[in-house]
Amino acid sequence: MGFDRGGTDLAAINFASLNPVPLTTDLPIDAVFDIARADKGRALIAIHNDGAVGATVFDALNPVTATSRRVASAPAGGPMRTRLLLSLSSFRCPPRRSRTPTSARSPAPEAVPATAPIATPQDPPAPCPGDRRHAGADRDGEGTLAALPPETAAAPAPARSREAMWRLELGYRGSFVPSAGYDPFSTNDSLPQFSAAATRTLFAGNHLSFATGIAWDIGSSSAIDRGDRASIGINRLTIPLEGRVHFGVWGYAFVRGAPGVLLQHTEVDDHSAAASLNKTRWLFASDLSAGYAWLAWPRTRQPEQPARLWLQADGGYGWVARERLDLGPALASGDARIVSGVDLGTISLSGPFFRVAAAASF
Repeated sequence: MGFDRGGTDLAAINFASLNPVPLTTDLPIDAVFDIARADKGRALIAIHNDGAVGATVFDALNPVTATSRRVASAPAGGPMRTRLLLSLSSFRCPPRRSRTPTSARSPAPEAVPATAPIATPQDPPAPCPGDRRHAGADRDGEGTLAALPPETAAAPAPARSREAMWRLELGYRGSFVPSAGYDPFSTNDSLPQFSAAATRTLFAGNHLSFATGIAWDIGSSSAIDRGDRASIGINRLTIPLEGRVHFGVWGYAFVRGAPGVLLQHTEVDDHSAAASLNKTRWLFASDLSAGYAWLAWPRTRQPEQPARLWLQADGGYGWVARERLDLGPALASGDARIVSGVDLGTISLSGPFFRVAAAASF
């Protein structure tokens, strides 16, 4: 067969007589296929690309323009074009009444042998994914093809992995403790801590989400008070309750409340005493803070990544119940030594704090 790409004329060649059979189409031709049918016949398919893929189908063994069928355009490129060709290859062109006068019809050509080689298609047209027209009826409504199956490729899902996620964060927490009872344990009223938290999103929608989990802060401070070394150590366990407002690849702002408990251990090493003085207590504690988490990687919207890296900072106020520092000796049971205790007054580790952290989510 022969055709001019972009024209409307083509010719089917009978290899027995080498006589060309002229054919025409209504639309410019982009590619031509000769495909064997399941019923031992053959189909001659002229592909049109006018922004979407359409086709005109001839009976390759008896090619006549008057008995051709035209299939309306379907979205161009990819799986849709493949399905279009497969559907057309099984379509048989039945004879029908022609609107062309009998005298103008072309004489019936000789049949092409069944062993005729299958023509190689021309380069396919560039895809046009914006076109959403679907296959429909032929050009005069007298026959239709079965509706082609819809695209099986799923549309990209909304970027929700930045909102609904498991999250692990590690960082530094710095607390400022203005209580006078903290002075024997620090020279600058600061309490440095290592901070860790693991959270899980429970709700996400409309750029809002809510997450909860568990958080742990551990820290200590020490100083020399009147020649004696005084130290304090804490372990804070809280349940963060976090509301978030998401801004796509720019991260999210959050407000976090975290009720919990704090284990406070204080100790004074008195060189004149037979044993150190200490006290350990569990105390109620709670935090309230606000901050921002910035998405460090990846910085693109697509494709969606299962893992993400974040940098975040927040600041707020931490509250801890007050406790009397009446320290006593740490003597073994049955020890007959007499060691007097010491009262350092009342301490409260409440105060403002800031926290910086890196986090991973998945």
